[in-house]
Amino acid sequence: MKQLTCEMCGSTDLVKQDGVFVCQSCGTKYSVEEAKKMMVEGTVDVSGSTVKIDTSDELENLYQIARRAKNEKNAENAAKYYDMILMKHPTSWEAAFYTVYFRAMQCKIAEIQSAAISIQNCLKNVLMLIHDHVSPDQQEPCVGEVASYCMQIAHQLISAAKQNYDNTPANIKNDYTQEYVNNVCAARDMLYLCGTQIESVFSNNDSIMYSAAVLWEHGISYHEELLPYLSNPLGNQQVMIQYAMKIKEYDPDFTQAFFEGLEQKAEAENMRLQAKIKEVKEKEKEKEKNKRLHTYRYLWPCIRISGYICRL
Repeated sequence: MKQLTCEMCGSTDLVKQDGVFVCQSCGTKYSVEEAKKMMVEGTVDVSGSTVKIDTSDELENLYQIARRAKNEKNAENAAKYYDMILMKHPTSWEAAFYTVYFRAMQCKIAEIQSAAISIQNCLKNVLMLIHDHVSPDQQEPCVGEVASYCMQIAHQLISAAKQNYDNTPANIKNDYTQEYVNNVCAARDMLYLCGTQIESVFSNNDSIMYSAAVLWEHGISYHEELLPYLSNPLGNQQVMIQYAMKIKEYDPDFTQAFFEGLEQKAEAENMRLQAKIKEVKEKEKEKEKNKRLHTYRYLWPCIRISGYICRL
C-alpha cells in the first residue's frame, strides 16, 4: 500500500477522525474517497526504465504554506514548513535562510546572543545559494530580501534586549549590563557580517552592494548607541570609521555626515574638557584664596600683640 500523504503540506501524519482523514500538521481534511486517490506520493512517471516520482506540486504547496506563515509572522509554522522544504529542496536559499531566521525569532531574552549568532553562521551559505542557483536578474531582490529581514530581526532583538535591561531593578542592573552589551553586539555584528558576506560574494555588482552599505549603516547606528557601555570607545570608533569608509563608495552622503558628526562630538568633548579644566583651576584659586585668608586671620592677632609689645 502506498503512503497516504497530505497534498497541502506533504505530511504523512494523517489520522482518521469522525469518518474523515485529518492531517495532523496543517489540519486539512480528506474524505475516504479522496484518501484512496491520494495513496501515491506525487505523479508517477513511467516513460523511462526508471520510475520517477514528481513532487513538484507537493513542494509548491509547501512553499505556499511557508510563505503564508511568514507573511502572517507565524514564526513556529514558518520555521517548520521551511525546514520541510529544505529537506526536499536543499539548494533553496529561501528555505536555508528562513528556517534559521524563524527559529531565531522564537528566542527568549537569554537566547538573543545565540539567536543572532545562528543567523550570522548561515549567511555565507545563503548568499552562495543565491549566487549559484538564482538567475542573475533575480539575485538583487533576493539579496535585498535577506538584508531587509536581517535589519528587521536586528531591530527586534536589540529592542527586546534594551527593554529588558531598562526594566531591570536599579539595585541589580549592573549585574546585567554585560549581558545587554553582548546581546546588542551580536545583533550589530550580524548586520556588519551580512554586509561583508555580500561584499565577498557580489563585490562586482554595485546594485547589490548598496544593500551591503545599508547594512553597515544600520550597524554603525547601533554601534554608536552602545559606545557609552564599551570599555574601549576609541577602538570601537575606529571600527565604525572603517565601515564608514567602505560605505563611501555607495553612499557618500552618509560617510560625510558620519565624519561631520565625529567632528561635532570631538568639538563638544573638547569644550567640555576645557570647561572642566577651567572649573578645576577656579576651585584651586578659591582654595588658595581661602588658605591665605585663613593664614591672615590666624596671624593678625599675633601681629597686633607684637605691635603693642613694641610700643611698651
